[in-house]
Amino acid sequence: MLGQLTCARAALAVIVTTTSMIGCGEAADEASSAAGGGPAGGTTDAAPTDDFAIGQPRAGVEGRLRVAIQEATPAPPARDLNDWLIAVSDPDGSPPSDCTVAVGLFMPAHGHTSTTEPVIRPGDTPGQFHVDEMNLFMPGRWEITFDLVCGLLTDQVVFGVEIAR
Repeated sequence: MLGQLTCARAALAVIVTTTSMIGCGEAADEASSAAGGGPAGGTTDAAPTDDFAIGQPRAGVEGRLRVAIQEATPAPPARDLNDWLIAVSDPDGSPPSDCTVAVGLFMPAHGHTSTTEPVIRPGDTPGQFHVDEMNLFMPGRWEITFDLVCGLLTDQVVFGVEIAR
């Protein structure tokens, strides 16, 4: 009985050690796929949603503001650095005044953000913003979240993008 208990503890230690060694990256994706779970943290039941579309306004969570991607380099988004020109508008399509934009990059399947902060600067016309150096350094689904404050209006617009290997 004591020998069986020792073997069970040793097996558990191997499982715990192996699990703790799997982190972000291809090893995590391969381990999850080998277990039948598809990409790390995901399932094979549904294809990931990719919200990237140039010129297509996307409504905020509250419906108060919208964001449209006007230009993107590269297009579609790819690994490493990505630059976007976005346009913020109200529901009628007019650019609101006095806007500030913050951007968050998050990889939900791995539970981490990007390694750097994007650089945000005003564009040439009202409501336009350059969002440069978005570092999408790993393949998989990323959520790009725009936190918007335009005068008394606040909203959050999220784009999901799938980065290929």
